[in-house]
This record gives sequence, structure tokens and C-alpha cells, in this order.
Amino acid sequence: MAVGLLVSGHRLDLVTGVPGLGKTTTLAAVRDGFESAGYTVLGTATSGQGAKNLGEAPGWTPAPSPRSPGDWSTTTLELSTGHVLILDEGAMTSDVDLARLLTASSDPGQS
Repeated sequence: MAVGLLVSGHRLDLVTGVPGLGKTTTLAAVRDGFESAGYTVLGTATSGQGAKNLGEAPGWTPAPSPRSPGDWSTTTLELSTGHVLILDEGAMTSDVDLARLLTASSDPGQS
């Protein structure tokens, strides 16, 4: 999974798996890989558990996170091609909040 994420070149990748599989731990290795390649990696979550996971994990640079789900409508992330944004516990994110996150983090020049 880690190698696939590091070399995919996709603007969006999705990782799924059952609880306890080690997704968050593996994403730390992915973060290290992207940082070694010169990227700035930000972590965020829209669920309380996801935020707790990232907050307790060493080495994560937090992206602005909403205090409540609706806050993504007023949060803007200024990202460049040198950034990687990781959303932990994305399955716990509502469709509306995921759309807001994608909008907040999208490149204004892209549609």
C-alpha cells in the first residue's frame, strides 16, 4: 500500500481496510516517504477518532481542521503541487464534508 501511494501520481488515492489493519501506521511511512522526496505533508480528520489518531502520532503537521463538520465550508487550504494532504478516518467523513474538504483543498486553476 505504501509504495502504491508513493508512486501512483494520482491527485487522489483511497485506502480502505478493516479496523486494526494498520492503515494509520502505514500512512506514517507514506508521510515519511513523501517528506523525503521534498513534499510538505499535512494530516487532517473530520472525525473525533481520526483527529485523536493524528494528534497522538508523532511527526504529523496538522492541516486546519474544522471544529465541527460544517466548518469545512469556511476553511481554505492553500496547497501547492508540493503538498500532500492525508485525511485519516475518511470513512467516518460525511459526503457533504468530504465535498467541502475537496473544495477547500482544490487548485483554483483546476475544475
